[in-house]
Amino acid sequence: MDAESLVEPDPERSFADVGGMSDLLDTLNHKVARPLQNPDAFEEYGIGVVNGVLLHGPPGCGKTHVAGALAGEVDHSFVEVTPADVTSKYMGEPAKKIEELFEIARANAPCVLFIDEIDGIASSRSGEGNMNASEQQLVNQLLTELEGIAEDDVVVVAATNLVEDVDDAIRRSGRFDERVEVPPPDAEARRQILELHLAGRPTADDISLATVVEETAGFAASDLELAAENAARKALRADEPIGTDHLVAVVEESETSIEDWVDPEDVAVDGVVQPDGVDLQASSLVETDPGREFGDVGGMADLKARLDDTVIDPLENADTYAEYGIDVLSGLLLYGPPGCGKTHLAGALAGELGHSFVEVAPADIASKWMGEPAKNVAEVFEIARANAPCVLFIDEIDGIAGSRHGSMNTSEQQLVNQLLTELEGASDDDVVVVAATNFVEDIDGALRRSGRFDERVEVPPPDAEARRQILEIHLDGRPVAGEIDWDPIVEDTAGYAASDLELLAEDAARHALRDGADLAQEHLETAVWETHSSIENWEGRDRYDAADGTTALD
Repeated sequence: MDAESLVEPDPERSFADVGGMSDLLDTLNHKVARPLQNPDAFEEYGIGVVNGVLLHGPPGCGKTHVAGALAGEVDHSFVEVTPADVTSKYMGEPAKKIEELFEIARANAPCVLFIDEIDGIASSRSGEGNMNASEQQLVNQLLTELEGIAEDDVVVVAATNLVEDVDDAIRRSGRFDERVEVPPPDAEARRQILELHLAGRPTADDISLATVVEETAGFAASDLELAAENAARKALRADEPIGTDHLVAVVEESETSIEDWVDPEDVAVDGVVQPDGVDLQASSLVETDPGREFGDVGGMADLKARLDDTVIDPLENADTYAEYGIDVLSGLLLYGPPGCGKTHLAGALAGELGHSFVEVAPADIASKWMGEPAKNVAEVFEIARANAPCVLFIDEIDGIAGSRHGSMNTSEQQLVNQLLTELEGASDDDVVVVAATNFVEDIDGALRRSGRFDERVEVPPPDAEARRQILEIHLDGRPVAGEIDWDPIVEDTAGYAASDLELLAEDAARHALRDGADLAQEHLETAVWETHSSIENWEGRDRYDAADGTTALD
């Protein structure tokens, strides 16, 4: 083997030249670099030098670059070998090359010997019985060489995509003491990698990498290097410095080279995970921070206490409930007149739990194509699981799975069946399902039965105290003049829905704005006179009053 083609005596890079990867570099620095740089101190404490490191992760994410940077960091030479350098069609030749490779490493010590794609040299054949004699000789020779290499000032770093693809004997303790993942770069790493590859190139003064970093979630380090180079080519052709527009244009034309390797968690945009293969857009359905808790819900004290008892406490003390054989709530059904705060309450429940909030309406699921609604239901739950723990809120569930009394077509039946299937194990996936309807009896009977929605909670029009609290919440942050006499306002808004009160507060604020004054009593009274209850003429009013378990509407 030719040492000149394998050995880099002075690798001109160090950890400072690696974009991002701070956790990985900390591990290598603590476990490998510092013991090599100060062996006496580590030996005094009985901590030996790591003599083997296995880097694993998707292709193109910087394993070779990190290994070279490690060599530069500890002032070692760098010996790099690939399967093509070692393999041969001649019997016994691969084992001989392995022996020569380690001889070269010892001759150029201290060094880092980097074996790229080690699974291509010593793959996992366990139990398959298909390793030929030459391959077995190679593995045996590699094991022999690895055994005593630490005494020769040679640190062996190997790389593979998947740890389990490497021969068991190579993987076992004592051969490679440390296994370190080199994952796709996160946002900060992507920014640093782009900066490294743009350094020394002419860039516009106002160049911004924020959009590029966001759009390259899931890209490998090599993809980012190529993007910087292609942006430079675009700028060169335009005879101008590299700008944000060049980078964005390149990224829009590019795709990640590691699509099948990327964990959705790693490509979350603003914390929202888009599951692989799902057509529905998670970003339009998921709020990672609902921005409200029970304290932001006016009134409803009894209702919030019930939710705390039936939903929040069992989730926060799951072990205690399990000890007593009490299951966590699998489904909550909110019912009541329109505009009374079912959606707002569901979001507040999510905020109170510290969960994400996934909100869907019939329009998100409906389709004219056979089977498409059932597929959409499956994708909604896939999004919920990917963003768990979460509260999945299905608004107007009767519009998705209504009670049809035998007149359900095939597509509708598929949808209901899919919904039943998904609901069955939702709680096991840290998904709390909350549905809303005006009338409980409008929901398909299979969904209503015990086990699907264990709790049914009415959200009625707000009472007097709730109306005052709701108005105070909506006036909070607005300039209010002095004390408000709430009694006449509260009395005159009897029968108002929560949404009506929000509109009233906004109307009063507009009057104050036109007057160029702080919001005062007269502005609220004018707003009361101009507004009315949306429930008063609701077509379902009489039916709601006649239903069981409902509050009489004023």
